[in-house]
Amino acid sequence: MKLLEYLTTRIGFIAAHLLAGVMCIAVIQLDLLRTGGDGLTWGSSVYIFVLHSVLLIMGWR
Repeated sequence: MKLLEYLTTRIGFIAAHLLAGVMCIAVIQLDLLRTGGDGLTWGSSVYIFVLHSVLLIMGWR
């Protein structure tokens, strides 16, 4: 299997992974703006993990 063929068959997974990364970055930035830049809260960290996991699982199908 050539690389291009592999990438085209896995495009859903790749797109979900990229979307999850962008959404995680957005959550981090919004949380830092909300808390005044002191860092992420535990709740936001768990939310990021769950969001990324769900989007990766959706892309895996």
